[in-house]
Amino acid sequence: GLIQKFPESSNFNLDGIILLTSVVFDNCMLTTKDDITRIWGNLPVVSVGQKIEGVPSLLIHTDDSIKEIMEHLVKKHQYKKFIYIGGTQTHHDSINREKLFIKHLKQAQTLDPKINYTIMHGNFTEQSAVRAMEEYFSKNIKSGDYPDVVVCANDNMALGVYKYLNLSKRNAQLQKLAVTGFDDIPQGQFTIPPLTTVHQPLDKLGEEAVNMIFALAKG
Repeated sequence: GLIQKFPESSNFNLDGIILLTSVVFDNCMLTTKDDITRIWGNLPVVSVGQKIEGVPSLLIHTDDSIKEIMEHLVKKHQYKKFIYIGGTQTHHDSINREKLFIKHLKQAQTLDPKINYTIMHGNFTEQSAVRAMEEYFSKNIKSGDYPDVVVCANDNMALGVYKYLNLSKRNAQLQKLAVTGFDDIPQGQFTIPPLTTVHQPLDKLGEEAVNMIFALAKG
């Protein structure tokens, strides 16, 4: 079960835990304070990335970020045909980002019915995005149905799309494909062209998490 996936608190001399729920694979299983108490008892816990009821949680305003990047793609670039590659379907961030993507594109469709999208899924890794692209084009390439842009739920999958495109250099249509990510990892700055992405203030999150767990540990 879930409890076996985490280290026993009795094995460590701990005053508190900063739990990076955004990188826990099945973080949807952690939703309430009871879930935390079953694992670590009454040890102070701060969640970074996902809201856990009854536990201090540091969150990113994903809605604003997705809205901004979708407006950039729809209004500035006037893209019509989208592929969305989401992450693990049991992951809170993945579920939330996909819902917001669909929400904003449906709003755009009311103004422009030519806008359409296809949802694919990976597991946040480069390899899974390559597989998603291969699957998409195995079904659509014969009809010459090329998308305008691939929106990825994180940067690693966006880099996977870049790799797929690099393997398809002979296809001029594919070289026009735009790609976006989410997280602003360092590797994204060194792609050609640099990856369009959403920055997350990780330094600020880390500093605030330390301040919060220190305050909780002190009572």
